[in-house]
Amino acid sequence: MFSRLRAYCILVVATLAVASCAKAPLSEQSPVSVELSLRLGATKSGASDGTQCAATRIVAEAYVAGKGILAGHFEKSIQAGTLHTSITMDLVPSQEFDLVFWADCGEEYYDASSLRKVTQAGGSHRGNDYALDAFCACLKGVLPEDLVEEVVVLRRPLAQINFVATDVLDQKLYNVPLDGYAPKEIEVKYSTPVPVAYDVLESKGVDMQTVSWSAPVLEYDPAGSEALLAVDYLFVETAEKTLVDIGSFTATLVEGDKVASSDITNVPYQRNYRTFIRGEFLSNSDRSRWNVSIEPGWTGETEKL
Repeated sequence: MFSRLRAYCILVVATLAVASCAKAPLSEQSPVSVELSLRLGATKSGASDGTQCAATRIVAEAYVAGKGILAGHFEKSIQAGTLHTSITMDLVPSQEFDLVFWADCGEEYYDASSLRKVTQAGGSHRGNDYALDAFCACLKGVLPEDLVEEVVVLRRPLAQINFVATDVLDQKLYNVPLDGYAPKEIEVKYSTPVPVAYDVLESKGVDMQTVSWSAPVLEYDPAGSEALLAVDYLFVETAEKTLVDIGSFTATLVEGDKVASSDITNVPYQRNYRTFIRGEFLSNSDRSRWNVSIEPGWTGETEKL
């Protein structure tokens, strides 16, 4: 009886040893290279001259599914204007991952050293630059072996805010010298906090702050009926439409005068939407009225994402 029990115990131990050799723990398995196909949802920035966001960099990160533990960081340069590309990630087979992706115009525009907190480069908010357009995506709870046919579509985490002057023609009627009157710089100040960072893993804007920025005027044609003076890109806290208050918008003219507009309130903005604020930004008139609209997608895109 004792000998049979002893033999059984030896058999169980041997069986467990063979099983452990047949399949090593996940932490001890060697990573395999997985190539994922990526597609930028669209590249048109919506500028009147057809300016594109010429993304030149793809950043990807892998996290242990549901735990937020970073398992790998990968980067790749791409040709400006690329719509379809791929990236290779080294992943442990049979282990679930949360995968996040980011595409932009390079490190001079965004700090993407961690996709849990992407921010504008340089530590301060900037505007009037179409190269601040960007795209991202997140896949949760995926196995490397299931990604062979996967095509990841990257969409904008940003809203675009456009400031359009509608009083260009009016100034001609006032007989104001156009050379001295033309705006040369604008300043935008928000009076409600907006996200200044984006967590791609959680798909949300984070780190709420009240921001301001100034830059040269984007475009101004005195022969036109209106002028697009400024464009801003804002992260959005959630996927839903959000409201923001703009404390002031100031245009500095070539001759040195400043024209300030204040309290533009309840301005809607939403991811991958374009908000237009039209008004008399160039005159000191009491007739100022703000016409605010929001449009899905970007001009020239065949798909509204």
